[in-house]
Amino acid sequence: MQIRLEGGSAVSRRFRKSDKVEALFAFVMANVREATPRNFELITKFPKKNLSEHKDETLQEADLLNASCTMRWVA
Repeated sequence: MQIRLEGGSAVSRRFRKSDKVEALFAFVMANVREATPRNFELITKFPKKNLSEHKDETLQEADLLNASCTMRWVA
């Protein structure tokens, strides 16, 4: 899974297909210092999907195998 950050850089990690989408959010919070005190969203490009609405699903259920997403700060 590749997560493109606001500044244009990216972080990557392999996840199991049985991992929950919530694990993506935990990964970002652990690896992006600014993410802990700020709210953010993870968005897929195609089809466009806000992953905040799918946190309880597995990556397979959310159709995120071999996918990438973008992190966006919430105002």
